[in-house]
Amino acid sequence: MANLTIVSTSVLAAVLTLSTRRVTELVALGVIERVGRGEFDLAQSVQRYADWRAAQASARHRPNAATRLQDRKAALIAVKIEREQRGLIPLVDALDEFDHVVESMLSSFERLPRLVTDDAGERARIEAVCEDTRAQLRKQIDEIRHSLQNGACP
Repeated sequence: MANLTIVSTSVLAAVLTLSTRRVTELVALGVIERVGRGEFDLAQSVQRYADWRAAQASARHRPNAATRLQDRKAALIAVKIEREQRGLIPLVDALDEFDHVVESMLSSFERLPRLVTDDAGERARIEAVCEDTRAQLRKQIDEIRHSLQNGACP
């Protein structure tokens, strides 16, 4: 049988730096158990009290469902305010504008050969270079667009 150190309520209260009234309250809560009238197993009582305090501290730091819901609502309201102030715009609108700018840029490649030369052979060579460059840019831009749609950083 284990060697028990049995102490009185007042001794346990002194060890735990609590009042005797608080020890009685902890007994009523089921945190600490008596082994007899006004008697406690010191080691078991200290361990159970320490476990209970740790659980209480953990519960204070763990947000409950109401707190998480309140945090989520606050985040949604912040996004709505940013949109109203035009600090944020919906992704669909941003991507539409992005497409418009890209198409304008890429279509400018079609005019380059005519601006550079009147020679048909040289113009055909420049058109081929422009078309290759436009295809490479289109591929890179499509990859960036896909990343933005999926929430990744391009």
